Amino acid sequence: MSTKALIRDNSMLLDQIYDKLRTGQLACAPSMFDKVKTNLDAILAKMRAMGVNTDEYKIDLEALEEIKQGLHPSSDKSRNRLPAGSNSSDDKFARS
Repeated sequence: MSTKALIRDNSMLLDQIYDKLRTGQLACAPSMFDKVKTNLDAILAKMRAMGVNTDEYKIDLEALEEIKQGLHPSSDKSRNRLPAGSNSSDDKFARS
């Protein structure tokens, strides 16, 4: 896949993640985060192949797992938890 296509795919995925977070439909959000990470890994590999130092762009896998665990819909505790990087003044998830 071309770099442009990877970026376009990530843009669409991030829009979908945003919509799911906003509406509280979190069931497939963790797998969508994994797809975004896979695309970013491919982009970084292409950058490395061009000789670009990508050390500063490393993905914090621990933080990604924490976000995905926080989105897991089977835990009542996680439903009330805001994703990492959010604060209480941010828009709340719509819950139905």
